[in-house]
This record gives sequence, structure tokens and C-alpha cells, in this order.
Amino acid sequence: MTIDNGSKLNSTGTVYIGNQNNDGFGAKFTVTGAGSELNVGGELNVGNYSNANLSILEGGKVTSTFHGNPNAPHFWGWFLHNGTARTAIDTKIVIDGEGSELSYHKNSLIRVVGGGHKATTLDLLISNGGKLSAGVLQLESGTANIQIGNKSKGGTLDVKRFTIGSADVKFTFDQNDMLNFTPIIHTHRSLKESHVNFIQSGSGTTLFAPIGMNNVNSNVDITDGTLKVGRDNAFGRDNAFGNDSVTTEVNIGEKGTLALNNFNASVSTINNQGTLDLTSDNADKKLTVYGDYSGDGKLLVKTIWNNANSSSDVLDIKGTATGNTVVSTSTGFIEGDVVRQTNQDIYSADVVKVADANHSGTFTGTAKTTNASEAQLTKKDANTYAWTLKALGQNIYIEPATAYIQMPRVNMELGYSVLDTLHQRRGEISQSPNSAVWARVSGKRLETEGRTRLDVDSSQYIAQVGYDFNRSEMQNGLPQSLSGVYFAYSRADSRFYDQYRAENGVVAADKYTGKGKTTAANIGVYHLYRAPNNAYVDTVAQFSYLTNKYNFVSNPEVRQHGWSGALSVEGGHSFALGNSNWRLEPQTQLVYQRLKLQSFYHDADRRVEQGTDNNLRGRIGVRLSHSKDFQRNPTVYFVANVWHDFITAKSVLIGDTKYNENDARTWLEGGAGLNVPFGNHAIHADLRLEHSLGNKGNRSGAKAVLGYSYAW
Repeated sequence: MTIDNGSKLNSTGTVYIGNQNNDGFGAKFTVTGAGSELNVGGELNVGNYSNANLSILEGGKVTSTFHGNPNAPHFWGWFLHNGTARTAIDTKIVIDGEGSELSYHKNSLIRVVGGGHKATTLDLLISNGGKLSAGVLQLESGTANIQIGNKSKGGTLDVKRFTIGSADVKFTFDQNDMLNFTPIIHTHRSLKESHVNFIQSGSGTTLFAPIGMNNVNSNVDITDGTLKVGRDNAFGRDNAFGNDSVTTEVNIGEKGTLALNNFNASVSTINNQGTLDLTSDNADKKLTVYGDYSGDGKLLVKTIWNNANSSSDVLDIKGTATGNTVVSTSTGFIEGDVVRQTNQDIYSADVVKVADANHSGTFTGTAKTTNASEAQLTKKDANTYAWTLKALGQNIYIEPATAYIQMPRVNMELGYSVLDTLHQRRGEISQSPNSAVWARVSGKRLETEGRTRLDVDSSQYIAQVGYDFNRSEMQNGLPQSLSGVYFAYSRADSRFYDQYRAENGVVAADKYTGKGKTTAANIGVYHLYRAPNNAYVDTVAQFSYLTNKYNFVSNPEVRQHGWSGALSVEGGHSFALGNSNWRLEPQTQLVYQRLKLQSFYHDADRRVEQGTDNNLRGRIGVRLSHSKDFQRNPTVYFVANVWHDFITAKSVLIGDTKYNENDARTWLEGGAGLNVPFGNHAIHADLRLEHSLGNKGNRSGAKAVLGYSYAW
């Protein structure tokens, strides 16, 4: 039977939909369309002794004003007789569409899937804005499936009370919007306990706040969306009802979330493969697991760590724990006066407690601060996990901080390598007045260990070409001078290390934190003055445009641009050693470099400002060379130098705190080289090693140069 097109059917007596004591009989009743109504003044029974389908669609309404009572209840899916010739009763009720409503008296009693026949089944679907209003649904002995939503918008379940008997009961929240689930649920007085299955399968959110759950055991499966707790002890164990023995087994799938929503809760067991969200406004809520916890999902908490105290949401496991759970905060931050407090106490308030000291599970996680420090979840003792900001008494840094702090000096070292010394760049320069072109390639490996904790290993590669112009010949007691310009491409591949790199609040054996790459385009101009007495002054000005790339496992790639400018003045004076072909040349050099790097955001909350850095580097040394005539014959030479940086590295601002690392500032360099002229051509090679002096940081490196020049 169908009521549609705004038709209304009114009945003052009892209406039965499916009332034949006949196996296989089925009744179908549909009310569809706005204005279409079935109004019942007496009992409204659906699936009474036989199968029945009631569909209320597209704004249709079905109403019963009869209050119902234990002596005269309504029935859904009811079959009193248990004859051997009968199989089952299947009752389906669909309330779908905006304005669609099945409404009973607010004090009504509906006996559902009862009569002692286990094969009675009710499937109730409320979706797309539909609504069910009723007083009490008494779910007795068959199977009751109550579903809100069908991978669609849900509806309203306005039922005051569910009384659970021995029926197999399942509530499925399959909506993609918000649902408030707030009925009273309790076990029928004739039973000691009952069981209910709750399934969150829709992508929406269910506010789960049933009242009572008295003697009701439950399984809670969250396969998608969010089940949000709506009151304290929503799963039972509420002493206000005199009950502390119910069991609640919770399973959270990969796409599911269980959220405490500022309430406390307790369950029997949890298998967490998705997200367990305990966060509360005041960081003071607790989820108690009276049995075991397992899972490889996520745990979200809020922790406040102030100057005077600390508080946190807590997962309290009375049994054991297995699996690997990643713990974080909802905002990503530890909130409060974290820096000051960590100087007094190494641990925050407890975050996870596990009664079994021999549990095999792990809880790991990190949280941000307002600077380069990182909070890590650590095992405080055999039973407790808490946040810490220190490992071996040292602040724990985010991994990229090591590169942010050291990259400016990596950039400067690359600039110095392009400049080099006169003989590294050019070898021996002929006294011909002719123009010349020259080129060289070089590679350098430089390892630095900071005085406190940060290290970097860099591999430098340089290709350089130059052109001499305005060149004069040294003759008749006149000095030689030449000017020129060069272009260079340079690159540095760097690996960064932190001697106090920590994992889970413990200093790790692996100190590697990540890598970076610098590329630079360089242009320089130079002027060489060489006196007849074999003294010289070499002046170079250089500009470089740099690009830095930071690569870390824990962070996406960051690009940064900058520039540097450098000025070098080098002088020396060559002396013959007796009548031999050996010459000794004392040398000195002073190089100033200025570096400017763009600031950038490490994340949305922390800005990295390396700013402008300056350095002044000096060298004193000696060169010992041998050649019959360096214009026509090969020259072999040996060098020894002492280098010194006069200015320490500038601090880098990360978030609201400045950081720096001081490297070795004085080091010894030794090496050898060869220059071979042939005709208008010449090639030269140079090899040098360096090592720091003293114990204020370590520096070691090796560099090789191969060059070529042609004069015409």
C-alpha cells in the first residue's frame, strides 16, 4: 500500500503492517512525499507475526499518538510462536529524506524482535534528514540493526530509552555529518547483563553520550569518521549507577578516531590502528584501559608545561601494551613556559602509564616548542612515559636546526675556496704582456667539529674561467701589472651532525641529522702588481649569488637564496737561496667576506633568520719553489700556512631563540704544487691538507686544484 501525493490516512484503532501468521508472507507500506501522512490513534505494529516493510520517504509522515504501556505496547518484528514450520520474521523500516518522520508518543513502549524466536530481525535505517521519535525501544531476543545514515547525511534518533534484552543489537553510525546519540541505554531488569555493538562507519562525527549503559557490555568499532565522547564514562563503569563491571572492547581502524572531547572515559581493551584523541582544554583528562592496549596508531594529548607545574591528558593502561604508538599534541606544541621549566625538571607530567613493567609496546613522539628545541616522549621509568626537552643534560634540537645554524659558514667556506690564493688560482704567471685566458677546477673535502655539539662535512666543487687584460711586461726595471675578470660555478654538498642528537629522549648512536646543498654563481675582478724585486700584491673582489637547499627526513625541502661579497689582499716577496734554483717567498693575506641570507619559515610558527654575517680571515705563510726558469721550465713548490678567523660566527635566530656554534678558528695548512709551461700554454696542479691547531673545535680538510692557462 502506498500513500503519496499529499494524501492522508487517519485511523483511530490499531494498525498492523504484516500481521499474518503465515510463513513467507510480507506486507509493504510506503508513505512518500511532503504532505502524505498516516495518522494512527491506536497501536502501530510493524512486522507482527510476518515480514513487513515500512518506508517513509521524501517528507512523508507516520504518527501514532497512542502512548502504549507494558499491557498494550507497540510491536516491531514480533513473533510469539516458535513453531517448527516457521523460519523467520524480517522487518525493515526506512525513514529517508528531509521531513520524513516516524513518530510515536513520547511515553510509548515498542517491543522489538521479541516473542522468544531468535530468528526475528529488525533493520531500521534513518538517513538524509529522516527522524524517529519514540519513548522506549525494548530490544528483546532477536537481531536489531539500527543504522543512521547510509554513507550519506544522517538523521535524528529521538528515542528516550533503549532497554536491552538478550537480542543481538547493533547501532551503526554511517552518516557523513554530525549526529548526537544521547539515549538512556540499560539492561532489562530480568537479566544481569546485555551486549551491544556500536559501529562508527561513516565519515562524519557521532557525539556518543548514552546515559547509563547500566550492565551493558559493548564492542565499539570505529572504521571511519570520529566517535566523540559526550559525557564522563560514556561507555559505562559509571559509579552513579552502581556499576563497575561492564566490559567495553574498542577497535579503532586506520581511518577512525576516538575522541574524549574534554571528558574522562574507561574501557576494557583498546586496539588502536587509527587515532586516539585525548586532548582537553585544561590538559587534565584520562582514558583508563582496565585490560590491555594494542595498536600501531596515533595518540593525541595536550600537555601544559608551565614554570610552576605541568599537567597532561593521560592514557592509563592497567594491563600490558603492545604495538608502536606515535604520540603527538593536537597543535603540535608543548604549551606553557617550557624553556624555563626544563631548567628545573627534566620531565613533563605523565602522558602514558602502563602497569606491566615488561610491556613490549612502544610509545614515541615529538612536539614543537617556540624555538629550535624539540620535546620528545621518553620512557621515564619502566611504567611511565613523559615529555622531555633534554638528553644527557643538553637541549634536544629539531634535526634541521643543525643545518640552519651551520649553513652560513658553509657558504662562506665556499666563497673562500673560489678566491683561494694567487698561486692556487693561477700557478706561475708569465711576464709576457700578451693577454691570457685561464681555467681551473678544484675539489675540497672539509670536516669541522664545533666546540659544543654541531659538526658538518662538506664536499666542494668549483669550475672557474678567467681572462687577463690590461697586461704589461716586466722589463727595463718597470713593474708588471695585469687586471682581469673571472667567472665561477661552485657547489658544496654538506652532511650535518649533532653530537647530542636524540631519539625518544635518549642520545642516539647515529649523529647524522640531514644534508644540504649550496650552489653559487660567482664573478670576480682582480689586479696583480709585481715589482722588479720579486715582490707582489694581488687584490681580488668577488660577488656570489647563492642558493641553499635543505633536505631532512622529518621536513620537506626548503630553498633559500642569498649573496656574499669578498675582498682579498695578498702580498709576498720572493728571495733567492744563494746561487741555487730555490727561492723562498714569505706571504701574507687578508680576506673580508660579508654574507646575507634570506629568512624563511621552518614551519608555520617558527621563522629562521640567519641575517647578515661577517668574517675576517688572515694568513701568514711561506712558499719554497724550485725552477731553473719558471717561464720555460717546470716549477715545483711547497707551501706552509697558518690561517686564522678573527670573527666568530653570528648567532642564528630560530623562532624566539638565538643559537650558534663556534668552529676552530686557527689551522695549519701544508701542500705542494707543480707548474709546467710549454710554449704559450701552462698547466698547474696544487694539493693541500689542513688541520686545526689547539682544542677549541676540530677542522680538517684536503683540496686539489688543476689549472690551465694560455697567453698569446
